[in-house]
Amino acid sequence: MEDYSQLVKQNSNRLGRQSIILSSYRPDMSFRTYVAMEINKYVYSLSNFAVVISSDYNKGGTWAGATENLKHGWVPLFVRDENNIPNGNINLLKNDYVYPITHEALDNDSIDMLDWFTSQSRKSENNTEPEQVSLFS
Repeated sequence: MEDYSQLVKQNSNRLGRQSIILSSYRPDMSFRTYVAMEINKYVYSLSNFAVVISSDYNKGGTWAGATENLKHGWVPLFVRDENNIPNGNINLLKNDYVYPITHEALDNDSIDMLDWFTSQSRKSENNTEPEQVSLFS
């Protein structure tokens, strides 16, 4: 937990403090796969975009969340595209509705990441402004 909180603190400045961590479960609750999968739609629906840094191919929660997002078109999906990325990233990047994140963007501390993600998601002709997703239909 300590490592995670440090990661949040370090990256909150890059996102201009425009992020929130939300859960209907206690932070000290032990991990349960079904719970993580259940809340994916809430996490994605409350987001402006989704970011995949590393994903296995066809297994795991990151893959499931990313492919579910693509299936439903909830928000723009960004996937890290560099040398030596996992097979999940490679396969996600084959989708026309996925935006690549290059190492130039990730390694440049002068880039406001929120602005970068927003501007990249609006560049594509395939992208439409996401509609608010109903969580109850």
